[in-house]
Amino acid sequence: MILCTALVSTPSLAQTPPNTGLSVRGEAVVSAPADRASLMLGVQNSAEDADSAVKENNRLMQQLNKALLKAGVAEKELSTANFSVQPQWQPRPRNAGQDWKPQIVGYQARAQLQLKTTQLTKVASFIQAAIEAGANLVGQLSFGLEDNEAVYQQALQQATERARQHALVAAQAAGVNLGAIQHIEVEPGNPGRFEMALAAKPMARMSSDASMPVVAPGKIDVRAGVQLQFKINP
Repeated sequence: MILCTALVSTPSLAQTPPNTGLSVRGEAVVSAPADRASLMLGVQNSAEDADSAVKENNRLMQQLNKALLKAGVAEKELSTANFSVQPQWQPRPRNAGQDWKPQIVGYQARAQLQLKTTQLTKVASFIQAAIEAGANLVGQLSFGLEDNEAVYQQALQQATERARQHALVAAQAAGVNLGAIQHIEVEPGNPGRFEMALAAKPMARMSSDASMPVVAPGKIDVRAGVQLQFKINP
């Protein structure tokens, strides 16, 4: 079900030129159930040399990819997001002399997959499968709408109708006749996306009997605003 909420618009006499126009603003919100999700899943590991770190990371990422496909993720829903290899430096000792120089003590490999899916009822099980497969980077979970434009157009129509109705009421109360629209300004709409507080940071591996994470997509609010300027007739 899509819920529509019209917000109050504010009529005011246009200032330029004075007493010749009526300017009103309308705003509306359309709430629609989220129907898509985006999530980052990956592995971060370390080794004494770069080659070993990369090889182990590749093994773990293949294991992760296989587990996600087995859990029901479609291959087209997965894409490589990033990959990096960085040296790990020796920390500076407290009593280090002026000639002390840090040494590389290992290398850290990091890779992530981006999961974009419309299977919202399975997102929690996808996360669980990833963690059980060795993923220790889980985060950047967001929900949105596949057809955000259609919902935005509904909100824009609501906002425009609301602004026009307030203009009619204001003109009648002021004892003047509402003329033709002289100017329309549509305000930028919001992207219709909801971010969950699930940061993509290293986390401990979850055991196979651990509780499945709770994921509740909820509804997405799409806002639209419009300003109308009418000519005032005697």
